[in-house]
Amino acid sequence: MSATKQESLIKSPNFDFLAPHDPLLVKYAAQAEKYIFDDPNTSLIKLRQFIEVLVQQASAYTGIYSSPEESLVDLLERLNSKGILNQGALQLFHGIRKAGSGRHSSRYIFT
Repeated sequence: MSATKQESLIKSPNFDFLAPHDPLLVKYAAQAEKYIFDDPNTSLIKLRQFIEVLVQQASAYTGIYSSPEESLVDLLERLNSKGILNQGALQLFHGIRKAGSGRHSSRYIFT
């Protein structure tokens, strides 16, 4: 089975509702869920990928998306400055962004 076909078969009872919006959201969320206990670092990377797609989708939906080259930090700050993200979501997304980049210890995620 091809990798593309395999990716489309990823199912998650918790995240399947996202499939109509973007199959990548389901893929990354389901993988993060799958790896949370066996490989937490991979789970964090998948969460970061999930957030990247989610933030791109939110910024496109609200008309502020510019290009795929725009950094996650810049998109998060623009969504925040336009009042689209609240402070709690912004802090959570930044925490996952930092933890998922591999440059920071996971102990800094939710402090």
